[in-house]
Amino acid sequence: MTPAVVDARPLVDALKEGVGNGIITAVDSSDSGTLTRRFTGALLEARHSTERGSVPSTAVYTAISGHSCVFEWRERSDRRVSAVQLSAVSVDSAGVGQALVDASLIGKHVVRDPTVLKAAELARCR
Repeated sequence: MTPAVVDARPLVDALKEGVGNGIITAVDSSDSGTLTRRFTGALLEARHSTERGSVPSTAVYTAISGHSCVFEWRERSDRRVSAVQLSAVSVDSAGVGQALVDASLIGKHVVRDPTVLKAAELARCR
């Protein structure tokens, strides 16, 4: 989603009002002639959020093909794993060293360090 300037106008107006009321602070800086205004004290919340799972960032394996996967333990007792291709991966800004993945992985056991797997198992990430 790429918001248009008109979409941001109510947000900018609310931030300016908060600064005027003293509940939000604003600090201006200039770099190469570009003015940046940073606001502190405001919280943005999405009306509809997307549920995501979180895994250690080391669990995300990217194959030479460019596909990213995590390896889920199918049966931990005999160390069998299956590759789960990820449609999207992003940094979990709320957790150091964590990556956000599809919600279907919530509660699943994943291999923390896929480099310990055999080449044949890693080749399943395609």
